[in-house]
Amino acid sequence: MDAAAANKALVMRYFDIIGGRLAAPLEECFTPDARWHVPPSNPMIKPNPACGIDGVMRVLSAGVGVYAPGSLDVHLEAVIADRHDVAAQFTLNALLANGAAYENRYFFRFRMADGRIAEVWEYLDTLRQHELGALG
Repeated sequence: MDAAAANKALVMRYFDIIGGRLAAPLEECFTPDARWHVPPSNPMIKPNPACGIDGVMRVLSAGVGVYAPGSLDVHLEAVIADRHDVAAQFTLNALLANGAAYENRYFFRFRMADGRIAEVWEYLDTLRQHELGALG
């Protein structure tokens, strides 16, 4: 398998774990010094970017924690990979912890290193996220 195909497979594995379709440790997808960038307007993630496995897991826990358990539905619309990067465009549907419906479009850029995710840049409609109540 070439580097682009391996990178894409790892990102697909990440989404399978997040979506509950695969029971596997999420930490294994990331390098020990991974970094996760969220939009600066997100008040929940400090520091930004989050650094290291613990920092990345805090970002993911904070993000997933606003949704009702088992309600995440990620619809991947495009996943494009090369030797060092993977880009994923998707729609996330879920129920918020308060029971309200949530739907938003996302774009993630993953930088890959040593067969793992080394850095993530997360882009989304933050106004919509706020209006739907996903930020508290």
